Amino acid sequence: MKKMNHKLIYELLTLLMLLLVKFIFLTTSHPILNGMFLALSLCLMGVVGLKMILSVYKQKDFQWKNLLLFSYVLVFDLLFYIKNELPLSRAYLFSILLIASIILLISMCLSGKWKILFDYIVIIFYAIYFIGQDLYYRIFNDFFSFKEAGTLKEGLESSESMYQLEFLHVLMVIMLVFTLLLYHKEPILIGIKKTSWKSIIYFPVFLVALIIINIDAKSEDERPYTSDYYLYQSVFHRESFVSRFGLAHLMSRDFIDWIIPPYVSVNEREWLEEYLNRPSTHQLNAKSGIFEGKNLVFILAETYDELALSEVLTPNLYRLKSEGLSFENHYTPVFQRTTSDTEFIFNTGLIPSIEDGPTSSIYGQNSYSTSLAYLLSQKGYLTQAFHGNYKTFYQRDLVYRGYGYESFFGQDELSLLESEKRFDTIFYGKAKDLILPDYSPFLSFIITFSGHSPYTSNHPVASLHYEEVNAYFGTNLPEEIKYYIATQIELDHMIGMLFDDLMMKGLLQNTVIVLSGDHYPYTMNQSLYEAHTGKTKLYEKQKGNLYIWSYNLVPEQIQTLSSSFDILPTLINMFQLDANDRHYVGQDIFGETKTNVYYKNYSYFNGDEHLFLSDRRLSKFDYPFIEVQDKYLFSRLILRLNEFKIN
Repeated sequence: MKKMNHKLIYELLTLLMLLLVKFIFLTTSHPILNGMFLALSLCLMGVVGLKMILSVYKQKDFQWKNLLLFSYVLVFDLLFYIKNELPLSRAYLFSILLIASIILLISMCLSGKWKILFDYIVIIFYAIYFIGQDLYYRIFNDFFSFKEAGTLKEGLESSESMYQLEFLHVLMVIMLVFTLLLYHKEPILIGIKKTSWKSIIYFPVFLVALIIINIDAKSEDERPYTSDYYLYQSVFHRESFVSRFGLAHLMSRDFIDWIIPPYVSVNEREWLEEYLNRPSTHQLNAKSGIFEGKNLVFILAETYDELALSEVLTPNLYRLKSEGLSFENHYTPVFQRTTSDTEFIFNTGLIPSIEDGPTSSIYGQNSYSTSLAYLLSQKGYLTQAFHGNYKTFYQRDLVYRGYGYESFFGQDELSLLESEKRFDTIFYGKAKDLILPDYSPFLSFIITFSGHSPYTSNHPVASLHYEEVNAYFGTNLPEEIKYYIATQIELDHMIGMLFDDLMMKGLLQNTVIVLSGDHYPYTMNQSLYEAHTGKTKLYEKQKGNLYIWSYNLVPEQIQTLSSSFDILPTLINMFQLDANDRHYVGQDIFGETKTNVYYKNYSYFNGDEHLFLSDRRLSKFDYPFIEVQDKYLFSRLILRLNEFKIN
């Protein structure tokens, strides 16, 4: 007994020494020192793990099914990690062992039917969770969060027909069935005795220390984004979290975040107050007030990409681009809830929720006195929004009220049949008198639908226009891209109808049309997309489009860097609206202040480089870094505090 206690003391002293060295060299990223940490950690884990196994196996109550459960949990994570080629982290192995050992500990503390129930839940849920995450990751380049439960229905509808069977899914189902069959053979299981608890509990505690030893600490300038501690605390980038700690660890960490509400500290409140009190720096320019008093039709074009632009096939889109202002260096960053988050950006000029869950569900009750609709309503505009799908999708009926719109017209309000709602021309035909009223200056915000995937013959809109595309391109394009272009022809026809009605109603000379896509076609086969666009990096694929058209506007190609965040500040300038530029993330594109493109993983593009706030080459004392970091923090606090609430 004394010998065992001495061994335990030696192990603990070794562990404490490693932790002490780690915190002495807290800011180091030296590869040799990190390699030493890893090697010593593996040795310690091997010694303690072997002792734990021997100790447990001496107990008669330990059964081979416990080992099977432990292996099942561990193998699922390893298979997922290998299949998705995630970057290796020093802490990864210790992290997944920790989760597996905690699950094993809980299972071994139960007995009889409770143990069986727990084991069955773990086995079945693991298979569902891992297969679901693999599907989600392939489509969205991100991982699902429990916080997105409120938009699960919308996510399933949006990803309809995108399922792709892969070997990993088959293997996981086989593992699931095989494991359940083994458990079914011997249903009565006995829980572990109290005498074995010390050995089992000791191992996960030891693993926690090994994880701390092997994760990256803060950099020398104490920037939070460079720290794995901050990543673990905030889970601001789920892909990075999974690569460092494993998917099973994300599941447990994400669940904790799901049940704990977001928090704003006193210091953050004081910082926000000081930030909002900064005076406006915007100055008038050649485009200031040129649209004052005019009507505005804002078209958010579902999945519109200039891959579909053609003077022959899409002449009305080509007209918007060639006769108006075309922004050639424009980006449309994609956030968690894709279309819904882009709508949020267009209407508020803020960064959507990154850490707290989907903006439309978590912050659906918020309102914004700084929004496009509210600012125009203060000028006497009639503000209305339109979409072919039902208006409770992404809680748009609630969200658009918060944006300041007087009305939102969806599928039911426009009497659209289920077979009609995907057709932009039918949708527009039923809504045109509402979209183009003749008794008031108006803002009509239109969310199109035809461009949504799938890009196959199963898409009724794509099938309708496919022959036209096929006759034009022949065999020069892959089928999926031809079907994609066919969906955008429907959008083009809708715009043609809009032009005709503006002319017929005498509104053409007094109406501005703004069109921008909500995201690139990320559901398309990305190998095809990359081959035909030359865009291979994710941030490059998010280079989008923005057209601003008005009667007799001098056509111009704008080369200035811009993004979705800059649209609202630019329209505020052009429509001469009363707003403070400090209340928005972006800048007036025609102003003097340079802008950045902001992405969901705390990275940004400045026109020359794509940089991460976690990049240790950056200094917290550099103005660009401070500015970018402030934009993310500003948007996060505005959402959490509902700071721009309409009184």
